[in-house]
Amino acid sequence: MCGIVGFAKSDCLKDTLDALQLLEYRGYDSAGVAYLGNGEIVVVKRKGSIEGLRRKVGRKKTDLTIAHTRWATHGKVSTVNAHPHAYGDWAIVHNGIVTNYASLRADLERRGHVFRSTTDSEVIAHLLQEGGKKGDALAAIRYTMGRIEGSYAVAALCRYSPNRVYLFKKGNPLVVGKGEGFGCFASDTPALVAYTHRVYKMQDGEIAAVGKREILFWREGETEGGRRTFGTTSLTLSNVTKGDYATYMQKEIDEIPSTADRTYRAYETPPMGWKGAEMERWILVGCGTAYHAALLGASLCKGEAIVASEFDADAMQVDDKTGVIAISQSGETADTLKAALDAKSKGGYLVAVTNVPGSSLTHLADEVLLTLSGAEIGVAATKSYTTQLAILARIAEWLGYRKPTPSPLVPLTSVLSSSATLAEVAKRRWSTIFLLGKGRDYVTCLEGGLKLKEIAYLHCEVCYAGEIKHGPLALVTRKTLVVVVCTDEEALQADLCALSEVRSRDATVAVISPYDELCRAGDHAVRLPDGKGWEQAVGIVPLQQLALWSALYKELDPDRPRNLAKSVTVK
Repeated sequence: MCGIVGFAKSDCLKDTLDALQLLEYRGYDSAGVAYLGNGEIVVVKRKGSIEGLRRKVGRKKTDLTIAHTRWATHGKVSTVNAHPHAYGDWAIVHNGIVTNYASLRADLERRGHVFRSTTDSEVIAHLLQEGGKKGDALAAIRYTMGRIEGSYAVAALCRYSPNRVYLFKKGNPLVVGKGEGFGCFASDTPALVAYTHRVYKMQDGEIAAVGKREILFWREGETEGGRRTFGTTSLTLSNVTKGDYATYMQKEIDEIPSTADRTYRAYETPPMGWKGAEMERWILVGCGTAYHAALLGASLCKGEAIVASEFDADAMQVDDKTGVIAISQSGETADTLKAALDAKSKGGYLVAVTNVPGSSLTHLADEVLLTLSGAEIGVAATKSYTTQLAILARIAEWLGYRKPTPSPLVPLTSVLSSSATLAEVAKRRWSTIFLLGKGRDYVTCLEGGLKLKEIAYLHCEVCYAGEIKHGPLALVTRKTLVVVVCTDEEALQADLCALSEVRSRDATVAVISPYDELCRAGDHAVRLPDGKGWEQAVGIVPLQQLALWSALYKELDPDRPRNLAKSVTVK
């Protein structure tokens, strides 16, 4: 997902770029800023880093800004396709996707509009100009909202309204902040915590006008602007900065024991109004890491897991006796939101498992279970995954499928100090990596394989231990690393057989297991502590660290993997 920030604040250009830098974790390939100078809109943008943009902007003074980091979707990576986009009296930045932009653009071109970029976003600036010919900014915004289809979070500067930044949204998040004598906004709260802790999360269909002394909001049909109650975010600057760590990912891996413990302890009993016992079946949905959590959750809750983008409530025969657990770190994942809406439309009981209070998913859900991870800045999900597992374990307990266990704090703390043996493995350049596991360990391998792909850009195959001989063994050579994950004693013999098969083809074998026999058979081993019911949470940590070390040895930035964003808010 792209990043949006902006300010209505005296001499705020430096603050704007500093805040934009706090959204770098979302990933981007270009950046830009627009501001009002001497009554005119000035746009500065470029391919590449925010630091490069900072040098290009120089030291200018302004009291009104909008800024953006972009991942290319519609239109290649280029300066002209970077945001902001300006036309006539307006400049805009946009997160989301305008699904009908092609027809809108064709109509606008027939009216004489000239486009500079190949993005879908530029049509928004043109529509604002088209709808605001009488100098009424609010009318222009409402005209635009009535024409565009899809999802959007838009911040706009208007030349004839020089004291306000206008915001409007549908489907994509926008957070407004209020300070002493200034207003600010961003697509995510971490960008604002260095400036204010008073925040308001805009609702779909709302319009906001952010000024230095006044922030007004309009809902559909309202002619008079109103005020909103601003809450207080618990995030602090230390939560969203690296501190003494070289990378966010390492910091967040080290936070796994405390965050999983905090989350598990917070849900000793079901929340008031919990209707889980009334459900006859459970379906769990998610994308990426959240889908892997769904797979483990389904095995605990005797349910079914499905990738959110493949969810179809009709085909799944969702009804009012179907519990649907939607899992999303951000609560803004587009495919998961669509699945949640689909489930709700058929009467399903929707349970949201998310890290972000007030996110779009929480507004849809019948029950909200918050993972208490704190801010997760690294693109690769680490501590959010283990907190998701903590909540899913509690749900399984409430449903009678799992007995309560001791907190995961001790085994997770122990495994952090025992995984260093894989650092040597990470130094090698492998042609292929295989991850082998049985049962729930297979899901751990899926999640570990995702980390190796997204952070270290390593080709990685995940295979059931018993399936290695049914085809995949043809790929195993002396340049292959095979990682065997085994936390279930019933799988031990099958894993030993698979290990023997790959060793006979000269592969290097790393073992992640509490069992001495298997650990001794590997070239490298992480001997896991007693998981005390948290075997999958414990087993993922060495794989996360292996991915991190592999990235660092390749001199890659694990916090900002190429082509990826922290929150995927477009379908």
